Amino acid sequence: MIYMLQWCSATVATIFLRFLGESVDQDGTVLQLQNVRLDVQPQCCGLNANLALLATAIVAAILFLHRPVPRMILILAAVPLGIIRNGLRICVLAMLCEHIDPRMIHSWVHTHGGPVFFALSLVPLLILLLVLRTSEKQKGEL
Repeated sequence: MIYMLQWCSATVATIFLRFLGESVDQDGTVLQLQNVRLDVQPQCCGLNANLALLATAIVAAILFLHRPVPRMILILAAVPLGIIRNGLRICVLAMLCEHIDPRMIHSWVHTHGGPVFFALSLVPLLILLLVLRTSEKQKGEL
């Protein structure tokens, strides 16, 4: 499971980097940019943040949604949101290392930026929750 999260995060980061016009090659969990080589290590797979996002989705689904299908949609959405969040974090680190200084890998973005990116992943989860809750209310009124 750890390797799958590593690989998925590296793949999402590659997609983001290519979208931004960066030349990047991916070999498993290794990203090679023009001047920087990054290896997404097991401790960088985002497992803890993904579990926290999943737990948040479960609690929100139980508290705010009443039907099983909307609950499952919200809970299942936490998995790709967590992977996208981690891929974005890797992309930001890669861009900082590539364009500012390779030593940015030791910056606060890498060492302490997790909570910021976790908070960012809560935004689409909250939007989805609001859409599902609105949908439930509309169906209840029919």
